[in-house]
Amino acid sequence: MKRIIIPKEMGPELAEEIGIHIGDGSLLIRPESGHYEYYVCLSIEEKDYMKYVCRIIHSLYSLKVKPKERPLDGSLYTLFSSKQLAMYKLSLGLPSGDKGQITIPKVVFDSKFVLDCIRGIFDTDGSLTFKKKYKDVHYYPVIHIASISKDLILQMADILSKFRFTYYTYLDEKKGSSTGTIIIEHSLFISGRKSLDLWMGLIGSSSPIHTSKYLIWKRFGFCPPKTTLSTRRSILEGKVDPVIFERDAGGEI
Repeated sequence: MKRIIIPKEMGPELAEEIGIHIGDGSLLIRPESGHYEYYVCLSIEEKDYMKYVCRIIHSLYSLKVKPKERPLDGSLYTLFSSKQLAMYKLSLGLPSGDKGQITIPKVVFDSKFVLDCIRGIFDTDGSLTFKKKYKDVHYYPVIHIASISKDLILQMADILSKFRFTYYTYLDEKKGSSTGTIIIEHSLFISGRKSLDLWMGLIGSSSPIHTSKYLIWKRFGFCPPKTTLSTRRSILEGKVDPVIFERDAGGEI
């Protein structure tokens, strides 16, 4: 059995890992069959971010594991089979199985590290895009966080209001899933230059997916849509002109 460490107090790293769990983590506890599992699943483009997630988990719990690739869809996952870890997460208020009513645990919500938790949620369940709006280039930033938990979205809205973020929520949206079933999704949107700079200053991001877009936008005043992380890194290294991709996306420069 793997020996693990259980954190003795809340801190920024633990709060962020809890946010990652809320976003793309899953907890499965089945005592009758001896299953105590926690896993995180991300897209293949989030390979570098997954390494970061694994480093945090190792730092917090002394669990070392390498991410694996799912052959069917090419996604990445890392699995931890530990009763001690599963029961600790359950004690925090993180549910086993369905996350339809998941929220930020009280021990995080009441702490000074709640924004670290929101960063973890954003990096796993959020997106950063740039719209044209009133110009001919994709310059207008929009942060979008979606969840099947309405309570989570409302809870985050309440937290962000205390830090003077401007936001709006879109609740009870019916969406089709990959299995053909209908799910109810709830969303939080934060838009505009000032809001994005405030977000990156107070909350930030640990995901290269988000940070690469932000850095391109800060440098060039726009960020072309539908680019890969590899392409954005080439842009930031000066190897590729972002104007090419902006024009391909319908922008006029």
